[in-house]
Amino acid sequence: MESNIRKMPDSIGGVRFREVTGSDAEAMASIHSRRRERDGVDAASTFESIPTVDQVAGWLTWRSSAEMVGTLIGAEVDGRIVGYTWLDWWTEKDGVRLYLSQAVVDPAYRGLGVGTSMVRWAEETLRRKAMDDGGLDRAFYGANAAETERDATSLLIDHGYVESFAVVEMLRDSCEVDDFVLPAGVELRPLLEEHLLEVGRSVTAAYAESVFSVEVSEQQDETQVKWLRGFDPSLCFVAWAGDQVAGQVICRVERGRVELAEVSVGKEWRRRGIASGLISSALRNCHEIGVPSARLHTVRENRYASIVLYEGLGFRVIKKHLRYRKPMD
Repeated sequence: MESNIRKMPDSIGGVRFREVTGSDAEAMASIHSRRRERDGVDAASTFESIPTVDQVAGWLTWRSSAEMVGTLIGAEVDGRIVGYTWLDWWTEKDGVRLYLSQAVVDPAYRGLGVGTSMVRWAEETLRRKAMDDGGLDRAFYGANAAETERDATSLLIDHGYVESFAVVEMLRDSCEVDDFVLPAGVELRPLLEEHLLEVGRSVTAAYAESVFSVEVSEQQDETQVKWLRGFDPSLCFVAWAGDQVAGQVICRVERGRVELAEVSVGKEWRRRGIASGLISSALRNCHEIGVPSARLHTVRENRYASIVLYEGLGFRVIKKHLRYRKPMD
């Protein structure tokens, strides 16, 4: 990937492309601040944010330590960074190879061809990567845009991208809930260090049948355990059926609300009220510590009608985050 990125042109349509460095953190954070109103960014969202300079700097440090050479590129006009794009790719379980590009453009430079140049650069780069990976068979470009990002949505549609699915964000205005009785034989326990591997595997297994799930890698267990360690265990609950993990709710409190970052139940335990019990317990716990509201997100096309479940528990859809795809040819 690195060699082909370095073969890409330095500029397209008057926009110069270069790798970003830690010194670009302030300029990148400033672009996000300026786009907040134009793109309808919700500062309390579970799926979008307006990062601070320190947060951007931390992200750049992490990418650098992960040796993601050439996958985060700044777009300059007259020596000023006016946008940036980052790249990622993976193979899904059905064999689709997705090559994702995500871009952010300063609102003051929209409508001037900057976004078009960034799309062209990303597509040419990702096409080279796909060819290195074995050709264009079942290879797709991918891009994301919230429904409030009108400029990005128009740009993607104009370049042939088609909506593939959507992640919906949902809000519950209060964490106050009635008591909920779990099915017989199931009990809730806190998230403990010695159970992180079992819980991580339970999360992975819950998405095994998802159309858009990624192929499980050898590092999946390690990745899930590391992810779970990032949460306050006092906010998380695990449903146990005997010595088996039946489901889990993983939460964090930030931005003035609780985020239910993960709600999942094992295939053999679904349709028994376990998810409702997990969510109700998490909400009640947060109400007791004074958290005023809750958010979560789920895939609109979820085969188990998760939106209906959450609506039945008092959540409502507040925004759609759309996922677009375009076949390579």
